[in-house]
Amino acid sequence: MNRNYRPDADYVASATNAEGSVGALVRLASETDFVAEAAEFRELAAALARTSAERRCADIDAVVEATRDPQSGRPQLDVLRGRCGEDLRVLKLELYDQQPAVVSVETSDSLRRGEIFGARGVVLAQWFYREGERPQLETCRSLAKRVLQLDVDQRRSAGPPFDPALREGWALDETLLDELVREHAPQARWVRFVTRWSLHTWRAPRRT
Repeated sequence: MNRNYRPDADYVASATNAEGSVGALVRLASETDFVAEAAEFRELAAALARTSAERRCADIDAVVEATRDPQSGRPQLDVLRGRCGEDLRVLKLELYDQQPAVVSVETSDSLRRGEIFGARGVVLAQWFYREGERPQLETCRSLAKRVLQLDVDQRRSAGPPFDPALREGWALDETLLDELVREHAPQARWVRFVTRWSLHTWRAPRRT
């Protein structure tokens, strides 16, 4: 099995609270892509995002401390560190909890191009509305799905975002995003879109 060991192989996880009013994005890093691909690593990232969203907490240390292993009672991050023998760390935690707003997060693991694989994309849509208006959660979800689909299609033509700056930015033109909002969410006061990408496996092209 060919493994390309890189520092800071990472995985982006997302979550919303039960009411759909708070969203969280977590970037969890390991020393190797071998660990970053493990199910336990991905589940830990998701658990940290859930804790952040449910507690409305953006403090990394507090979220790590509150995300406990049910068997040992210790922080799940410490348990997995000991199990895999790597320095796991939360590189970034973003909390979106401004009110009044509804939040939807959509994810895709479907980006593939040649010998490059393993990319994960997350789009968060935060729909702000006026006091007294009815939250449009389903419409927000549909909009987030559409934006993610277009972002994935654009990145397929260019390849996954190896450049760290591209992992934090858009492949889509801002004019297109404005058109999507006017088409799908004309009643929104305003909408925030956030895209985050991780890449945890890369194989060099085969020689012919």
